[in-house]
Amino acid sequence: MAQSHENTLTPVQYYILIGITILLFGILLFRIYDLQIRRYSDLSSEAVENMYRKYNVPAPRGIIYDRYNRPMVYNQSNYDLEVYPFEIKQSEHTWDVLSDILDIPAETLKERMEKNMNGYYRPSKIASSLDFKTVSLIQEYQLELSGVTLTSRPTRQYAQGVQAGHLLGYTTEIDKNSVELLSSQGYRPGDYIGVKGVEKSYEKELKGTNGTRYVRINAYGMDFGEDFSKSIPVVPGNDLYLTINMDLQNYVESLADTLPFSVTVLDYTNGEILAMTSQPGFNPAIFSGTVETDDWLALLNDPCKPLINRTVQGLYPPGSIFKLIGAVAALEDHVIPPSREYHCSGSYRLGRRVYKCWKEAGHGTLDLYGAIENSCNVYFYNLIQDVGLERWHRYGSTFHIGMLTGIDIPEEKAGILPDNRYLDEKYGRNGWTVGLLLNMVIGQGDVLVTPIDMARYTCILATRGKIITPHVGRAIYDKKEEKLRMLSFPEDTVQGVHTQVWDVIHEGMRRVVAGENGTAKVANIPHLEVYGKTGTAQNPHGEAHGWFIGFVKDTQFPYAIVVFVENGKSGSGSAAPMARKIFDYFWKVSAF
Repeated sequence: MAQSHENTLTPVQYYILIGITILLFGILLFRIYDLQIRRYSDLSSEAVENMYRKYNVPAPRGIIYDRYNRPMVYNQSNYDLEVYPFEIKQSEHTWDVLSDILDIPAETLKERMEKNMNGYYRPSKIASSLDFKTVSLIQEYQLELSGVTLTSRPTRQYAQGVQAGHLLGYTTEIDKNSVELLSSQGYRPGDYIGVKGVEKSYEKELKGTNGTRYVRINAYGMDFGEDFSKSIPVVPGNDLYLTINMDLQNYVESLADTLPFSVTVLDYTNGEILAMTSQPGFNPAIFSGTVETDDWLALLNDPCKPLINRTVQGLYPPGSIFKLIGAVAALEDHVIPPSREYHCSGSYRLGRRVYKCWKEAGHGTLDLYGAIENSCNVYFYNLIQDVGLERWHRYGSTFHIGMLTGIDIPEEKAGILPDNRYLDEKYGRNGWTVGLLLNMVIGQGDVLVTPIDMARYTCILATRGKIITPHVGRAIYDKKEEKLRMLSFPEDTVQGVHTQVWDVIHEGMRRVVAGENGTAKVANIPHLEVYGKTGTAQNPHGEAHGWFIGFVKDTQFPYAIVVFVENGKSGSGSAAPMARKIFDYFWKVSAF
């Protein structure tokens, strides 16, 4: 006998059940719509991405050439080792294999991964600059190294003999904070960025644009070849052509001695720098790969501070090379004629204080020409009291003393050219006396300059007033446009200094080198008409500093030089001999 089942649902329950069924079907249909239509594009992209592994392809930086198109800095492939955190965490054995190959404890490798990690699905670097043997072993054990990949990276190499660390600078891996700040400019984790020298100042031109490779992978992360249709090609950085003469640069660096020094050789007609060094320097090649701890500590702990670029960052009293500012101010405003004589007995008394000349026996009676030739302090002690602070400062400003030169080397510091306001702020109103002026007119006291500031000053003297911008960049080869862009730099002119004044200054500077009592006779080269001025700047921390500024009056050899020797005791004994060597060498090699 068949059993009958009665529907015990009440109408309300029936309608609730129908409603729930419709609601569930509605949710299901909405989910299908959401996945298949509304979010199709995003999910499709994610699905495709899971099929590929993206590789960042670093753009090779532009090559840096000297003025004769000889490469000073170029690129060479180097290998780094990266891991994908999500994949490598699936197999502890991978760490053991890597540890054996690299001879580095597994825990250290894990710490490196954590430190450099930028997400579980993005590569994290654990080793750099691998040698050939290590690269070969990694390739041999590739099947046991799931989630491990070798990446090729162009690294900086330097022409044989080239040091020039302060000039060329170096690159280093960009840190996380900088990536966040500069991501809009295309920087990614693992990229390298210029941090010193022209590598930094021309970073925008040199860096290029990274590319991307897409490689198909399976669920185990194994490669199945590159999909070239999706790849984004790299754009190499633009090449940079410098004004540097590599031979002269190497020669100047070869003069390195036990004392720190700075040398700048430049064309005074346009500001092109042919050689520039700050010694002791550093070899930029040590920054090409992973910086060894010993190398880094040696640089940091060196008492001569090789990481400081003395040419643009070092602030020093200029000593007697600065006396020419006082001379120009006195002549141009007719305070004295060049025939004006003062007597030097070896010292000068002002009030209760005695100011000494460098020659204790005194120079006797001198006119302005003789005062410049002999670098007589007493003459200028007298002169500055007639010139006055305001006039002296005004002419110093006309020469742009204390202002940045605008050189295309980063981290330049501005000097100090004191005026009334500066002295009032430092010493208080009525807190300073004319005695400060006596120090400042001979380049002591509160006057501070950089060697590159004095290079511009020397060019002004050589050209009778042309204010150039010293620079090392000459041209950029734009690889997209496939054309050479010549670089230009601002120029200006010292206004209001008459020819007769320049004549007196030049005659005095010529006597410094060629005169009977010239303080730079050692720089007199028979086949060159050299003009110069020495300086010995007192140093409260040790031996005096030595200066020499000079130029050659020759349209075929229009070069100026500034030599600064830290603790060199005197300009005549340390800087001038070095200037002679450089001019002599440069003249001889230029003659061929």
